[in-house]
Amino acid sequence: MAPGKNIIGYLPENNVLKIGMAHPVNRINTTYFKMSGTSMAAPMVSGAVALLLQAKPTLTPDQVKYVLKATAGKANRWPGYDAVRAGAGYLDIFAAVNSATSQSSNVGLIASQLLWSGSSPVIWGSVNWDSVNWDSDYWGP
Repeated sequence: MAPGKNIIGYLPENNVLKIGMAHPVNRINTTYFKMSGTSMAAPMVSGAVALLLQAKPTLTPDQVKYVLKATAGKANRWPGYDAVRAGAGYLDIFAAVNSATSQSSNVGLIASQLLWSGSSPVIWGSVNWDSVNWDSDYWGP
């Protein structure tokens, strides 16, 4: 679980994004706007992953998932905490960055049938995360 309720962010000029005009009750002032939901929680997780990879650049996506889940706060840390809704717990990037674990999250799990190329299941060990090319030559003009 990541912060995603009543998040205040920068409000671009209304001629670019008319959300401020469509939802005036959410405007803080002419510069800031308040929103809630997964659209506000996703950047929190993205930022946490960026901090984790800055500290531990050799982690694979599967290891990042494991570390974030393993270090998530599971205690009743806030009013209205519900373990079912909180999933693995509350995102704790300090604990994640300072964790010594490098285990993988999906070991032994069968991938979704949507990823199968035939009648045999795909196992996570056969997925090659390094085959994706993220360098500027690939994404450049």
